[in-house]
Amino acid sequence: MKVVANTTPLISLASIGKLELLKDIFGEIIIADAVYNEIKAKQGYGYSEIDADYIKVQSINGIAYRDFLLSQLDLGETETIILAKEINADFVIIDENIAYKIAKSSELNVLSEHYQYC
Repeated sequence: MKVVANTTPLISLASIGKLELLKDIFGEIIIADAVYNEIKAKQGYGYSEIDADYIKVQSINGIAYRDFLLSQLDLGETETIILAKEINADFVIIDENIAYKIAKSSELNVLSEHYQYC
């Protein structure tokens, strides 16, 4: 199963010591470079946990769509959605309202704490 996650859900789970729930549920989590860099930008929740063996960092290929999305989203959300589309992810874990709507309109299966699970 291919699951791509954004920054905030990872930090939130790490803050309560439950990041490994993602491993238990999905096995492996894939994150975009921008998500990794956001978490590593400062020491805090998720800083060391993000280097777990079940979290894989992957670069996006397409940048044309990135510039369009950056007008509405931050870099982590943008790369999360693009990566999920590029690898044909089974699920994307994202929590921001606009990012959720864009991911849904891009025909991604979105898991979010703010909405009913799809």
